[in-house]
Amino acid sequence: MSENNIDFELKKGIVSIETYKALLNAEIYGTATPMQWLIARLAIIQNMVKSGINIEFETNYENGTIKSEKEYFEWCEKNFPSAYRIIK
Repeated sequence: MSENNIDFELKKGIVSIETYKALLNAEIYGTATPMQWLIARLAIIQNMVKSGINIEFETNYENGTIKSEKEYFEWCEKNFPSAYRIIK
């Protein structure tokens, strides 16, 4: 999935399994450039949540909705722990 498609999807309030895998790959790779890319995508999600938009997500093990900033941070901590330590 291209970066433009990922950003477009995120701005619609959706984290599909394909987008989740791209975010997870950046977390796993863990070097500066992928981590910066991941943090920028997580900031899009956070801003959407702060604006009152629910985020529908799909991961390898669950589907759900992020409805609050508290839920957003919990989701980040669970799925992207390295990035979470930077953004918290």
